[in-house]
Amino acid sequence: MERKEKKIRVAISQGDINGVSWEILLKLFAEERILELFTPIVFGTKSAFEYWANSLSIDTQNWVSISSLSQVKEDKVNLIEVAQTREVVVEPGKPTELAGQLAFWALEEATKSVLSGAADFLVTG
Repeated sequence: MERKEKKIRVAISQGDINGVSWEILLKLFAEERILELFTPIVFGTKSAFEYWANSLSIDTQNWVSISSLSQVKEDKVNLIEVAQTREVVVEPGKPTELAGQLAFWALEEATKSVLSGAADFLVTG
């Protein structure tokens, strides 16, 4: 009996919400063929995702918001929310304490996903 190989899962931390990482992620995953290569799991903030998607007018129908790693969809870009506190405000080009805290939380959760075996690799934003 032939076993279907699962695609590798790549955990991606969002980086600085006020920097270029969201632009890079959105433009990369606008090309759906990339999803044939691996399953991305982006650890980030939904409000930053929405802000940048709207600002850049990028179609995001291949993205899905999930609340746990058990919900990962193979043929989608999976977004897991990492904001633990207050409202998220995107201020392009401006370094803020909030942006730093969100980048840390994203990296921390993405790292945990790799250490637990839920993801195979980690890419930092």
